[in-house]
Amino acid sequence: MADITLVTNAGAIDLSRPCNTDLSSKQYYAVKHDTSEEVVISGANNKSLGILQNAPNGSSNEAIAVVRISGVSKAKLGEAVIFGNFLTPTSTGTLEVCDAAGEEYICKSLTSGDSADLASVLVCHGEVEASDA
Repeated sequence: MADITLVTNAGAIDLSRPCNTDLSSKQYYAVKHDTSEEVVISGANNKSLGILQNAPNGSSNEAIAVVRISGVSKAKLGEAVIFGNFLTPTSTGTLEVCDAAGEEYICKSLTSGDSADLASVLVCHGEVEASDA
C-alpha cells in the first residue's frame, strides 16, 4: 500500500492515493476507496472519500489520484442543483441533491447548475437531518 500524502492549499485538503483504474475522464467526480484501498468512482449510497482533482489513467500503470477531502472544489453534476443544496453521488459518480433524512452527503453546492455542469462545492461530509430534508 502506498503512503498517504496530505497537501493543504488555501484551506483545501487533498490526499494522494493509488489508482489502477482509468479515471482520465472522471476529473471532479466523487470517488471512494475500493477493497484494495485504491481510488475508484463512487456510486449511490457509497462511503465517498471526496472529489477527484486530477485525471489519472491507472489502467496501464499505477497512477496517483489527488482527492479533495475538505475545502472548495469543482464537481460534476448529475442533475440540476441550486445554491446551498447538500449533494451526494449518483451511481456514476456525478452529484445529485441529497434531501432524504439520514442520507449521507459529501459536499454543499456553492453555485447553481444543471446536469453535466461543473459547479463549485464545499467538500464537507455529513448526514442530512430531518430538519434539512
